[in-house]
Amino acid sequence: MAEIENRGGLLTGLFSRWKIVLLLVLWTLLCAISLSHSYTRLEQQLEYNLRTEGGTVFELLVLMRRWNAEHNGVYVPLTEASPSNPYLTDPQKDILSNRGQNLTKVNPAYMTRQLSEMAPTESPVQFRILSLKPLNPINKPDQWEAESLLAFEQGALMKSTLEQRLEGTFFRYIAPLITTSECLKCHARQGYQKGDVRGGLSIALRVNQRVAMVKSEKRESAVLHGVIYLLVALLLILLGRTRNTEARRP
Repeated sequence: MAEIENRGGLLTGLFSRWKIVLLLVLWTLLCAISLSHSYTRLEQQLEYNLRTEGGTVFELLVLMRRWNAEHNGVYVPLTEASPSNPYLTDPQKDILSNRGQNLTKVNPAYMTRQLSEMAPTESPVQFRILSLKPLNPINKPDQWEAESLLAFEQGALMKSTLEQRLEGTFFRYIAPLITTSECLKCHARQGYQKGDVRGGLSIALRVNQRVAMVKSEKRESAVLHGVIYLLVALLLILLGRTRNTEARRP
């Protein structure tokens, strides 16, 4: 009789041990899933914020270009900083004011390029216009920009990516520039029609600090998950040992 009871206690203890092991495995999976979800949420939030910022810069630049185009360009003093635009075909490109000052017309593309050149290399925001058929060679896209422009012609609305450079981490955002009736004054000879994707605005945001902040938040999340995981795992192990001890008692 005693032998049967001992065997029953052993079986009970073995069964309890496997239940604890199963609980530990399930707890490990749960913590791993939770940590992965935390990482994903942080990355998605960063991407959402950066896309919002990139879109805001894009819309602001488009608004300034639209104002310029609706005024058929604006005249500025002819200087070394604002020479006559060799890529602008306009019989009134360069004029003489009634005060005898030489003026040159600045169209939307020229204005955008001048603004982009004012931003120093260490600026948190950099941008430029580009096209698959650029009038100005400096508006030629790189490989990622060219692939994005081709995607816009297929219906894509924007593209973005994180890029590591020697000077730091940048978030690149690009969206299409759509041909309007004002644009055709300069670009009709290239074969563009109203509604065509004429090019794009490429924006680069310096994001070193925000990427570092997300990495720090990931470390904090990992530590928190690790502490909670160990505490619960220890409790499960202690519980298993306690039940095994009770099962062995006569």
